[in-house]
Amino acid sequence: MSEHADYEIDGAEYFDWDFYNQHIRPTVETLQYVEDRRTIGELIKKGVDPSGNRVIDFYFTGPMNCVVATVRILDERYYSTEDVRPLPDTDDGTAALVAHKQMPLDALHVEAMSHRVLAAQQGVIYDGWGTSLVGATPEPGGV
Repeated sequence: MSEHADYEIDGAEYFDWDFYNQHIRPTVETLQYVEDRRTIGELIKKGVDPSGNRVIDFYFTGPMNCVVATVRILDERYYSTEDVRPLPDTDDGTAALVAHKQMPLDALHVEAMSHRVLAAQQGVIYDGWGTSLVGATPEPGGV
């Protein structure tokens, strides 16, 4: 290692990526959190109130039988899941699901994390979320 007149510089050399991968590289969960927060930040800049309830759309794809099993679980979690359809231009039985739920953007990351776990358990792909820039959804029975 090199030296400086006032102090010595020392470090360890690693011959592979283990140290970086174990201690420095962000985890998939961290990267997904950053991306969710970045997107929410852009929505806030557009005037969206992150604490107000709004319809969030969550996207899944996978084999039809696995998507149907995912629908059953999401129905138990009070999602609207009427939007299941075979993907066009595929002959392998792949289906797409758009699940809708009213919730604040502030609660989104925890929900998205649970979808990533659910997707892994059910053999489908969680493909992210989206929402409209239109105002918040009123509470049932509200004005």
